[in-house]
Amino acid sequence: RRTVLFGDRMLSRGSEAHIAFNSLSVRRTVLNILNAVDHATRWAVFEHLSEAHATRLCGQIETYLACLADLEALSEDALHVDCAPMHGTGVSVDLRFIPHGMSEPLSLTLHQSVGGLKVAGTAFGKTA
Repeated sequence: RRTVLFGDRMLSRGSEAHIAFNSLSVRRTVLNILNAVDHATRWAVFEHLSEAHATRLCGQIETYLACLADLEALSEDALHVDCAPMHGTGVSVDLRFIPHGMSEPLSLTLHQSVGGLKVAGTAFGKTA
């Protein structure tokens, strides 16, 4: 007889804001999205970004999120991407989506610069 353990829940960090995000599948989905956006936006650090570059970048990220929605990893509701050039080099990306297993949207603000991808401190809290 074998015992199989399923670790699909993470410990809550003592805050109601983290309860919806403590599912391991949701956490993995978000981390995969962050990794994909990181790799897809690295070129932006070496370009002087114009609005045309930002629009192209947004289109690429929107297509990626739409594909994840087609695979039912994300809800098709509340998909939103906004890209803007940062001062100097780099790009700021605002994402909003609902991962499978969550009922409310998750908002992330990502900053890709020479120092790498940085996620805003409010990334894993509740959205307004």
